[in-house]
Amino acid sequence: MAAGLSSNLPGPKTTLTLYELGLTNSASMTPVETWTAIQDLSGSLQPLSAKESMEYNKETLIANFKFIVASSCFINSTNEAKLVSKNQLRSTTRTFDIIFNGARPEAMIPHYSVILKEVT
Repeated sequence: MAAGLSSNLPGPKTTLTLYELGLTNSASMTPVETWTAIQDLSGSLQPLSAKESMEYNKETLIANFKFIVASSCFINSTNEAKLVSKNQLRSTTRTFDIIFNGARPEAMIPHYSVILKEVT
């Protein structure tokens, strides 16, 4: 990533790792999810909302976040193309499903505004 670009993004700075979802078959031929780390991304993680909800018959806190990451942060276009809703962003203690990815190529610093749902 170009030096200083992530520091120009608004909000608290953090590094999240992009993970790609893959499917393999178990010995019994049932699909098994696998996760592959793609690349660390430096950006800004901002809370949007939080609410309590009933999921799977238990009360759960659902938190939504926005992660802003500069387009120049990506090592290559292949990794950049993996910032999609089936994949995840993770820190060492938290996991987020990617819900929506909004590209902002016209901005002063071309970036992605990624909406996340924390996996609990």
